[in-house]
Amino acid sequence: MQPLSELPAAGVRALLFDLDGTMVDERLSPAAYAALAQAQQAGLRTIAVTGRPAGWCDLMARWWPLDGVVGENGALAMRLVDGRLERSDWQPAATSDRLTGLWEAVREAFPDAQQAADQPWRVHDVAIDFAEECDLGLEWAGAVAEFARAQGARAAVSSIHVNCWFGDWDKLGMSERLLDALGLAREACVYVGDSPNDAPMFRAFELSIGVASVADYGDLLEHAPRYVTESDGGAGFAEVVAHLTRGVTR
Repeated sequence: MQPLSELPAAGVRALLFDLDGTMVDERLSPAAYAALAQAQQAGLRTIAVTGRPAGWCDLMARWWPLDGVVGENGALAMRLVDGRLERSDWQPAATSDRLTGLWEAVREAFPDAQQAADQPWRVHDVAIDFAEECDLGLEWAGAVAEFARAQGARAAVSSIHVNCWFGDWDKLGMSERLLDALGLAREACVYVGDSPNDAPMFRAFELSIGVASVADYGDLLEHAPRYVTESDGGAGFAEVVAHLTRGVTR
């Protein structure tokens, strides 16, 4: 991975970014939120790409300085169009019985498992906590993900959750749909992430960036980003915005 200072900022039109571990630490810092506003004010299109639930994405799309939100690891996207919320789902949601059955199988195989606190606001997946309100470790998370895949589900490990679903979406597919709707080419976009569920984005975006903690994931990370920040989390996100907006006219 190359240092962020080597990334060419000229011609970048959009900033796509993960939330947990990337823009947001344990709390959303004023500095990170101010950096997001700074990016949009500088003329960059801003798009959050997260594993967080539909209910949270609704609020962000309405209130945050964003041009769009991709949620539940690519299951859906939201943006404001003429003051109204427009939502696109990759496919109809799986039946609740199917997701419930998957969760029950996980809980039987892993007695320590607990659903993420944001599960009530999810539509398309089940999120299993390993690092937000508990501390079960990356090895445990990787084992849960492999178990879910053996049940026929897809699974992705973030910095805090194992997300499991029945469907063929990921962050990249829905991000490309949203970029098309906004008239943006992938080559003019930067993506910033931190963990294994960002791997499809790291692979696809030439201008992909990891905050410093991306190095912690080792073999769990199938594709590494091309650039890396000096700082971690929200400070790393602010570092990216400063680099992209420093002396650049759009």
